[in-house]
Amino acid sequence: YILWTIQRVFLGKLKPEYEGYADCTNYRELIMLVPLAVAVIAFGIFPSIVINVFKTSTEHFLNLVP
Repeated sequence: YILWTIQRVFLGKLKPEYEGYADCTNYRELIMLVPLAVAVIAFGIFPSIVINVFKTSTEHFLNLVP
């Protein structure tokens, strides 16, 4: 809904020459979209995966800051 609202508020009506385009037209776009969508969902459900990667370096940095 946010993207829908932004499109209508800031971008206005869709130009007629762009009405025939589909959102995801070929397999290359789908191959790129699916792993990104899975990663976003996985990191949203299990944020500890990302947090544990940066935990050591963050703790080291915080120990250096007085």
